[in-house]
Amino acid sequence: SDLVAHMGNRFYKSVVRILYIRVIKNACRKETQIMKMGKVKRVLTLYVRFTDGQSINLCNVAKEFSVNEKSVRRDISDIQAFLADEMAESGKCMEIVYDRLRNIYYMSEVHI
Repeated sequence: SDLVAHMGNRFYKSVVRILYIRVIKNACRKETQIMKMGKVKRVLTLYVRFTDGQSINLCNVAKEFSVNEKSVRRDISDIQAFLADEMAESGKCMEIVYDRLRNIYYMSEVHI
């Protein structure tokens, strides 16, 4: 949507990529951190896809990351919580919406 582009999509992608690189470097220290890294990678990947305007099919993402659908739902919930915090702090009104007919999630502007 136009609002996503207006939000500085490139800036958010750059920040996400920088955070991703830092997480990878730190996660290599301990096995438990590496396990957590899988979640971080999924969440950041999903967030970037949403900001790129892509829709997400739960089953496909679960297969892609070799996790169950419940894990992906939790990841999407984390992104929804982040967007709610962003809306409260900055006034940027975006949300993740589930389309039951098409069985996909996508990012949309919140109409207040």
